[in-house]
Amino acid sequence: MSCKIIAIAGGTGSGKSTLADQLAIHLGATVIRIDDYYLTFEEREQVNFDAPDAIDHVLLLEHLSDLSQGRAIEKPIYDFSRHTRAVFGETIEPTSTIIVEGLFSLYWKDLNNVYHSRIFVETPQGTRFERRLRRDIEERGRDRDEVTFRFNSHVNPMHDLYVQPTALKADLVVYGNDLFANAVEKAMNHLVESGPVLL
Repeated sequence: MSCKIIAIAGGTGSGKSTLADQLAIHLGATVIRIDDYYLTFEEREQVNFDAPDAIDHVLLLEHLSDLSQGRAIEKPIYDFSRHTRAVFGETIEPTSTIIVEGLFSLYWKDLNNVYHSRIFVETPQGTRFERRLRRDIEERGRDRDEVTFRFNSHVNPMHDLYVQPTALKADLVVYGNDLFANAVEKAMNHLVESGPVLL
C-alpha cells in the first residue's frame, strides 16, 4: 500500500494541530503527532526538551516507512503530566493519507525526503504565547509563572533557532492568526493542486 505523507510544522500555539485535525477530517487522513515521539525523561536529561534532539525522529521515520508499506505500527503515546511515554502505545493502521504534525516536522532532512507536501503555520509570537498559556494551564496542570518563564527562557529561543528556519522548507505557508477557515481552505487548495492526496 502506498500512502501520501503531509507534514505540518509551526511554533507552539501556532494552530498546526488544529489545521492537521481539520485537514484529516476533509481527507480521511491519520494524524501522527511528533509530540508522542519525545524521549523519556531519563533519556531527555542529556538534551534540551525544546530542541530537536528531544525527539526520537529515527523511530518516527521507521513508523512512516512501515505505514507506507502497508504495515500497522504501535505508536508511542507521550504523557506530559508524567514526562514519559505511556506503558501502552496506540495501534495505527495504514491509510491512504498521513499527516505528520509537530514543531520539528520539517527539521530533519531524512523526514523531509518522505513527505509529499510540507506546510508551515506562521503565527505571531504574542498569539502563540497566549494559546500556549491557556493550553498548559487547562490541559497540563501548569501555572502562569511556570509557563511564562519556560516560554521566554526556552521555548521561544528554540523556536527562533530550530523551528522558524524550517519555514523555508515548506511548500506552503498559512497564517494561524487569520480566520482559520482561510488557512484550511488555502491548504486544501494547495494539496489538490499539487496532487499529493487521494480525495
